[in-house]
Amino acid sequence: MSHDRRQSRTRATHLCEAQLDGVKNTWDTVRVSDIGPGGASLDTRSTLPVGSTLRLAFRIRKTEVTVMAQVVYCTPPVGIGVRFLDLSPEDRALIEVLKRDLAR
Repeated sequence: MSHDRRQSRTRATHLCEAQLDGVKNTWDTVRVSDIGPGGASLDTRSTLPVGSTLRLAFRIRKTEVTVMAQVVYCTPPVGIGVRFLDLSPEDRALIEVLKRDLAR
């Protein structure tokens, strides 16, 4: 099964602005395009090496989520994919509810 097909089952479309710490030693504004409990796709023109670790902050509904993430792919100028490293159980549950609500 392809990577894209697996991700479509585990992620939900969720467009929101996010702050990315780890780009040029400053916070960079990016856009989350889809998200799942394992990670997210980020729309950005920034190029980051695969394996880079960064801090990502975004909102799901009214809840602020801050998580450390690792870059798993980078396709300039389209964006990057990240794997969450320390997603809290509460934030994981929030993402699962978001996926369930969007599937309806």
